[in-house]
Amino acid sequence: MELKLLKKNGIIIIHRHKKEKDNLPIKFNILLEKYYGISKIIFGS
Repeated sequence: MELKLLKKNGIIIIHRHKKEKDNLPIKFNILLEKYYGISKIIFGS
């Protein structure tokens, strides 16, 4: 089942610990990853 939670050009921002393994959906498109101290910020669609 596919939920329409994001608009066509929307961006999802995820805040994680930089050492944590990411288990993202196959359709998730990572646009950018930034690291700040112990944090990782993932920008995707």
